[in-house]
This record gives sequence, structure tokens and C-alpha cells, in this order.
Amino acid sequence: MKRIVTLVLIVALLVPTVLFAAGAKEAAAKETYIAVISMGYMHEYWQAVRLGTENAAKELGIRTTYEAPPSEDMVDLQINMVENAIQTKPDGLLLAPLDAEALVPYIDKAVKAGIPVVLFDAGANTDTFASLVATNNENAGAIAAQNMIRLLGDKGTIGLIVHSATDQSAIKRRDGFLNYMKANSKINVLPPVYSGGEHEESANLMVDLLRANPDIAGVYATNEGAAVGAGIGAKEAGKAGKVTIVGFDSGAQQISFLEDGTIAGFVSQDPVTIGYLGVKTLYDVLQGKPVEVEIDTGAVFVDLSNLHDDHVQQIIYQ
Repeated sequence: MKRIVTLVLIVALLVPTVLFAAGAKEAAAKETYIAVISMGYMHEYWQAVRLGTENAAKELGIRTTYEAPPSEDMVDLQINMVENAIQTKPDGLLLAPLDAEALVPYIDKAVKAGIPVVLFDAGANTDTFASLVATNNENAGAIAAQNMIRLLGDKGTIGLIVHSATDQSAIKRRDGFLNYMKANSKINVLPPVYSGGEHEESANLMVDLLRANPDIAGVYATNEGAAVGAGIGAKEAGKAGKVTIVGFDSGAQQISFLEDGTIAGFVSQDPVTIGYLGVKTLYDVLQGKPVEVEIDTGAVFVDLSNLHDDHVQQIIYQ
């Protein structure tokens, strides 16, 4: 009789444990997982974006992964990453497309597979994604143009080093700049050159621009890599401080170039907020909440006059 009572007690004690374990396993299985695929990770800008995604994930109690090609011209590699991510069946996909056209079939494929997609930093030529979290890059390009005109007194010749010919953010920064210049300035604008956003290639293009156009007055560079490369090229050509460089994004090297006069200023985005709101917006989609189709995270022109302002210090990264 005692053995039966003891057995009953053991079973009674084990049942809650088994149920708890099963419940914990089920809860773990239901953990929200968002796959984040960025354009790159080499530049400080992308590290700041990643920090934003991680902050949001921690706050929401969800899991994220972050991957990206080592270079921002590796469209095929990013496509492979998206295809592999779809195979893992995440709850959602947060994507910064390297090519506004080439990524469309894969965005559509994810959505058809029941995986909601939110884009960040740059858009794509499809309407299947739930939201775009990014700087209004056309406006940001116009901000760069306004300040280039002011800095040059609306005269001279300038060049453009654009980080991509296919990335929608690059295209809009380029076109926003060019459209504003065409409508509001007498400055002569040379045809854009494209660097892939890498320091070395941007530096080489900057040296080429300076050699081919000895009287060039300014250069607009459309991301951190292009701007830092332009600064390096100006130094190599002995033109640092003699050519007005307007950059984009921030980072330790670009800030250093601003402080030593190599760069006149840069348009700064808010990368931490872009990453944070990207994850937060996608989580809202998964919760069935309404979201804005486009979320503008803002931009500001930074030079020595406002570099240490509180608002600027909150958005620049280094």
C-alpha cells in the first residue's frame, strides 16, 4: 500500500514538471524571430544600424540575426542571403536592398511565403513590403546641395562620387542633389562617378577628378565610404582644405576630416533609429498593428558650427 501511495505521489510531482517543460518548449518555439539583412557591415554606419536593431530586439524580447555582404556592390551575395533566410522561415524579414530591381522577386517570394517584409535604409520597386524605414534621401540630397551652394557662393565646378548606381538610397541622394542644383544654382556639375561605397575606390576616383579638373571647387560624396575616400583622395592629391567636400553619414574618420578641415560638412542620418524602428515596425506588423508605409527618420547638415550640439551628438556615430 505504501509503495502505491509513494508511486502516486511521484507521478503527482512529475506531472507539473512535465507540463512546465512542455509549456516552456512551446513558448520557446513561439519566440518571435526576425532576420535582418543589411547592405554591409564594414562601415561604422552599419554597425550603428545593427546596434539599433539589437536595442529593439532586447526591448521587445525577441530574437534577431544580422548579416550582410562585406561590400555594398555584392548584390548576388545579398540575394543568396535572402533566399537562405526564407528557407529558415523567420517570422519577418528586415531588409536593406542593395538593388531596387534585383531584390524585387525575392521580396515578393518572402511575402508569398507568409513572411512579412519591412525595408530599411533603401526601398525597392515593389509594393509588397509592409513599410520602409529610412531617411527621405531626396530631401537629404537637397540639403547637401543647399549647403554646397552656400559654401561655394554659387559658383565653380563640382563633382559627385556616388556609392551605388542601383541602391535606391544612393539614386535618391544623387537625384535630390542634382535636381536642387539644376533648379537653384549656377554651379557647373560634372557627371557623377560611382565607387561602390568603398574607401579605396572612392579615393582613386577623387584623385582622378582632381587631376582631370584642376580647378574643381567641390565634391559631393553620398555615403560614409565615399566621403572618407574623397577626403583620403584630397589629401593624397595635396588638395585637402582646398576643395569643398560635402559628405554623407558620419563616423570617426569623417568627423576627424571635418575637424581638420578636409571635409566642410556632411548630411547625417540617424542610423541607430533606422535600425531600431525597422525592428519595431516589423514587430508591429507581426502583431497585426497598422504601420505607416514610409517612415522618415530625418537628416541634418553637420559642420563645425553645430558638431557639438546635443541633437547632433545624439545621431552621429563614431
